[in-house]
Amino acid sequence: MPMYFVGIDISKYKHDCCIISAADQQIISKFTITNDKVAVFSNLNTSYSVGNAKVLCRYFDYDLEKMQSADTETLSAIPGVGEVLAGAFTEYMSDAENLEQIEHLKQFLTIEVPQVDENAQTLSGMSFVVTGSLNHYASRNDLKEVIEERGGKVTGSVTGKTTCLINNDITSTSSKNKKAKELQVPILTEEDFLKTYNIPYEE
Repeated sequence: MPMYFVGIDISKYKHDCCIISAADQQIISKFTITNDKVAVFSNLNTSYSVGNAKVLCRYFDYDLEKMQSADTETLSAIPGVGEVLAGAFTEYMSDAENLEQIEHLKQFLTIEVPQVDENAQTLSGMSFVVTGSLNHYASRNDLKEVIEERGGKVTGSVTGKTTCLINNDITSTSSKNKKAKELQVPILTEEDFLKTYNIPYEE
């Protein structure tokens, strides 16, 4: 079974309730519920991540029924998903026991759809790679959140489709820097990136 839902005490989290990745305890989406439990979406035996979950939620407008009824062909065509993840997802959603667990879970949850300000989607259609240490953010995940909130995408590899590589050490001989130079992908420091794309930050 590649994925499953379980209950967990959420009193230690800052949100009243949320859906989190069991692997790294990162919040995927907030929920409202009627008791002190919330679902944990555990991604077992697959390479699903918080990012993958967000991609699916956004693509299907946070509509669980649409996700459940999607076929492998539809899912694999979504950028960032691919055939392997699509197959794992559809396999999970075709299992009667899994569907029964989801139906039980839905009794306690009301999905809160994020309100997206279209005017704030300034990075829509752009793809970024973040590497190295940062100065204005505690972690690369924090900067990733900022990029995704503005409609951008963060990937792990530099390709011809990468808008820019964010690396405070632009003279580094790392594989990512070499690849960016080879593909003529701009390499920007964290601060240059924030200035270029008009993202507020503290000096």
